Amino acid sequence: MVLAADVQDRQGRILLKSGVELSEKHIRMLETWGITMIEIQGEQAEAKPMDKFSEQEISEAQGLADQRFQTSNQAMPVIQHLKTLWIQRYLINKASAG
Repeated sequence: MVLAADVQDRQGRILLKSGVELSEKHIRMLETWGITMIEIQGEQAEAKPMDKFSEQEISEAQGLADQRFQTSNQAMPVIQHLKTLWIQRYLINKASAG
């Protein structure tokens, strides 16, 4: 996932620049900074309805996402959103590869 806009703290300091590809380290940093909202490039363009995928495919993706985000604070809205986006992109990439 790539940031569509700069991430700023409450004082307006730039924490991450637009165009940065988010890693697990970045996600942990966002949690630490208390960032609850970010903009992701192409989110609307790439998001597809989950009903296009089988329950088994969704369950598999959710299990993988649980592993990937296991060290993140699951109660934070930004983490929930990132996890949902990760699941959607995983399914989309798997569908286009296979």
